[in-house]
Amino acid sequence: MKLINRHFSHSRKCLRGFTLIELLVVIAIIAVLAAMLLPALSAAKERAKRSQDISNLKQWAIASLNYANDFTDTLPSGKNATYEDTDFTHFNGNTWTNLLLYGITVDVSYCECFSSQPSVLAMVGSNVWAGEGNIFMGWIYWGGRAPQPFGSSHPVYIPPIKTTDRLKSTSDTLITCMCYDATGDPWASWMPHVRYGLMTYPAGTKPWSYPDGLAVGLVDGSASWARWNGLTPMKQNDTIYYMPR
Repeated sequence: MKLINRHFSHSRKCLRGFTLIELLVVIAIIAVLAAMLLPALSAAKERAKRSQDISNLKQWAIASLNYANDFTDTLPSGKNATYEDTDFTHFNGNTWTNLLLYGITVDVSYCECFSSQPSVLAMVGSNVWAGEGNIFMGWIYWGGRAPQPFGSSHPVYIPPIKTTDRLKSTSDTLITCMCYDATGDPWASWMPHVRYGLMTYPAGTKPWSYPDGLAVGLVDGSASWARWNGLTPMKQNDTIYYMPR
């Protein structure tokens, strides 16, 4: 009996639970580890978004080249159906319809940052204003437009019209993430890749955070990530950004 009682007493000691202090220590350790891991996870998600943007813009650039091959090297027209060349933030509906025949889909037509704002994402590929023939797209398309002589303090920007325009156009930029600064205008500014999402700012308000960079598709069919300090602003209705040569 003594042997059995000793064994039972030893088993009860082995089954002793954690004290409150020990539990608090474990919780504190978990909280510290989570605080260390969350930024790394967020950064990994942002890198995945950038990679997806680059892949989608490359698909857009290749589709534009295939289109140009069928139309004497002429790139798809980016002219807005209503405001023509003064609005880079909306896309020509006829051009959109044509590019659908070259492999373009809604799924590759927006910056991945739009996923942080489902209401914005839902608009991609739809008419901007009824009856005006313009499409809302999640990129800024630079090709097939007239020179942009907006603002006396800004030089004229010459977009690429044809794939052979490398010596004529200001840059090889064909398409970029939807990013524009509308400071002083009666509509919002959009800044992608800020805090791992799309930041929109109140109408007329100067953005207080800018992205680290933008995904850029080029006339040669390539695409890459361009750091913010390597981009050049161009003033039209808004200030938009391209990658210089």
